[in-house]
Amino acid sequence: ALTSAQIANTPGFAKGKSEQIWRQFNLARRQSFTRWIMAMDIPLTQAALQASGDRSWEQLLMRTEQHWRQLPATGERRAGRVSDWRDNPQIKALSRWLSAQHIPGFGS
Repeated sequence: ALTSAQIANTPGFAKGKSEQIWRQFNLARRQSFTRWIMAMDIPLTQAALQASGDRSWEQLLMRTEQHWRQLPATGERRAGRVSDWRDNPQIKALSRWLSAQHIPGFGS
């Protein structure tokens, strides 16, 4: 994670602006697991994701298509898209990176 000093030493950033950016980065780090997953474009509605009760990447990985089909507004096709999304190499890489950044819900 970048420190405020590292940002301040980046060409083009004034001290006040670098502190503002650092605060924004830290706010982003504290977002909920659900918010991160929605930002990663999971093919579920927010209501369905909330109904799943999943609050960690490990929980999400354990779910089957049958589980997804039981959620609101989630049929067979959408459940398949969720499984495809979860198994996508880019999504897996992003989840590992978020874990390394100590983002809540992604382990580490």
